[in-house]
Amino acid sequence: MISAIINDDGETLVLSRFGDAQWDFRPFFKQANVSHCFKFVNWDMNMPRALIDDCKSVAYAWFKRGMPSSKPPIARGVTTFAVASVMPFVRWLNDLGVSNFAEVRAIHISNYVYHCRDELKLRPLPLYGRLRIIDFLWVFSTDTIFPLQSYPWGNSTLWRTCGIANVKGLDATNKNVGRTDIIPSAEQSRIFNYCERVVLEMRAELAINGVGYHPSKPC
Repeated sequence: MISAIINDDGETLVLSRFGDAQWDFRPFFKQANVSHCFKFVNWDMNMPRALIDDCKSVAYAWFKRGMPSSKPPIARGVTTFAVASVMPFVRWLNDLGVSNFAEVRAIHISNYVYHCRDELKLRPLPLYGRLRIIDFLWVFSTDTIFPLQSYPWGNSTLWRTCGIANVKGLDATNKNVGRTDIIPSAEQSRIFNYCERVVLEMRAELAINGVGYHPSKPC
């Protein structure tokens, strides 16, 4: 069961289930200013069923458990994820004749990154949003029927692939001691300025949507 409501008689009415073509997230939205269309996930059932089912599993796992060391997302995060990240990747794979994620190889990932970054000209943050499904497929691989066969980012990470952060100490990743080299002051300044700009942009976007931003309060 994805969503349900309790009627006046105390009965549970199921609004949507895992196998449905549409997931109804209306019960999870408390904001009155969110458009009706943003409260649903519409799965394109014309795509290969194995791709859609595994994406559903990943989205459900993220919604219920969250990423490792982080809390689950709000409903709007899931609906946005499905539209901005899941379906573009599924349709792109379908055009290549890929029917499940176990068939995805490094060349597919590389070509998709090139398509999004160099052909679509996506900037780092939108690029991160577009590629996130690939990262999630790896993180939640045990929840899928046809898991990715290898880590999708090679010797890098999604963040570095998108150009969001320049991480030091990558050579220590496969060693017994995990450590990050001290970041020089000049780079610290650039990273801080970049993060501050991201926060300001986020605050502006939230303000446009009528949502307050309170970093000291839980979301």
